[in-house]
Amino acid sequence: MPFLGKHEIDEENLEIAAADTAIAIHGIFEKHKKVHFWDDEDAQKQTVNEIDDYFYDELKTERGIELSLDPMDDIIERVMQVAKHRGYK
Repeated sequence: MPFLGKHEIDEENLEIAAADTAIAIHGIFEKHKKVHFWDDEDAQKQTVNEIDDYFYDELKTERGIELSLDPMDDIIERVMQVAKHRGYK
């Protein structure tokens, strides 16, 4: 994940953090999975909020990877776009 590469973290831990983040985001989508997800703004907001919480709680607090709000928002927006375009339902 390019946004993690800007931090002083060794390659192995960088790969682990990126993989864990991808798995966590997938799990968040699965948790909020429902018919007509993309028509339900509340379901989308819950998903976005939970991803944001993961970034803050896990990456920032637990792993010490500092992310400012703009990169976090950008990542979340991109994740939502990719999920929508790849047909996540």
